[in-house]
Amino acid sequence: MRQMFRQEAYIGTFWFHRGKPDAIAIPVPAILDQETFDRATVQATHNSVFHRGRPSREYLLTGLLRCRRCGHRCRTEPNSGHPRYICGNYERHPFRRFCEAPRISQRKLEETVWNAVWDVLSDSKMLYGLMRETHAAEEKTTIGSGRDALVKRIARAKRTAAAAFELMLDGDLEPEKRAAAKRAHLAAEAQRKEAEATLRAAQIAVLPSRDEVAEMCEEFVTGRDEITRFEAKREFLETVVDHVLVDAPDMEIHCRLEQPATAAGSEGPGKCNGALGPYAIFRAPISFVIKRRVA
Repeated sequence: MRQMFRQEAYIGTFWFHRGKPDAIAIPVPAILDQETFDRATVQATHNSVFHRGRPSREYLLTGLLRCRRCGHRCRTEPNSGHPRYICGNYERHPFRRFCEAPRISQRKLEETVWNAVWDVLSDSKMLYGLMRETHAAEEKTTIGSGRDALVKRIARAKRTAAAAFELMLDGDLEPEKRAAAKRAHLAAEAQRKEAEATLRAAQIAVLPSRDEVAEMCEEFVTGRDEITRFEAKREFLETVVDHVLVDAPDMEIHCRLEQPATAAGSEGPGKCNGALGPYAIFRAPISFVIKRRVA
C-alpha cells in the first residue's frame, strides 16, 4: 500500500525515465482518484512526522506530543517510577539538552489532555465555538480570489502538456522540434503540479452547522463508556488529536474531526437519504484548538 500511494501511475500518469532530463509523462488508465491519492500522501507524511514505531503501552501521548518552544517531538523517561515527558531535543551520550523546556509529569499531562478533549466533545456549544474560531483564522490565510486563477492555470498547463505530448508522438517530427516539445511538456507538467499543490494547500474545511456539531457530540458521548482500555484510548486520541504542543504549564491540543459526506444541494448529512451516489460532496476534516494549563 505504501508503494501504491507513491506511484502517480495509479492516478493516471506514468513517468518514463522519471527523474531524468528526458522524462516523459504518459497518460494511463487511473485506478485511484486524485483526492484519495492526495489524502493518503498527506496522511503518510503526517505519520512519518508524528508516529514513529509502535506506541508505548505505558505512555498515552507518545508520538502526539511536541515541544512548543523548539518544535521537537517529546520523549519519555521513567524517572524512577514517576514517568515524565521531556523535549527530545537532546543528546544521550553524553547527555546534553538543547532545549530547556521543563519536564512534565506523565500522569498530570495525560489527565489534562484526556479531560480537556472530552470536555469539548461533550459540549456542542464549546466545540462549535472552537471550530468557528479556527475556521475564521484559516480563512484569513487562504488565497481567496486567487483560487480561480489557479484553476485556470492548471487547465492551461494540462492543455499545453497534452499538445506537446501529441507532437512527441509524431514519428515524422524533426529531432530539434521533438526536443522542444519534450521541454514544453516537462515545463507544463511542472507548472500543473505546482499550481495543484498551491490549490490544495489553500483549501479550508466547510464549517458544519450547529445541528451537525450537536450530532457529532452526541455520537462521541454515546460511545465514551466503551473507551476504557489503553489501546482504545490511544486509538481514540489518534483519531481526534493531530498533535499537542506543550511548554509547561501551557499547552495547545490541535484536533481534527472527520466530517460526514453530504449530497449535493443538501443542508447536511440528514438530507442524504442513505446512499449518496455520484453527487456526494466529501468535506475536509474540520480543525480546532483547545488551550489548557497543566496543574
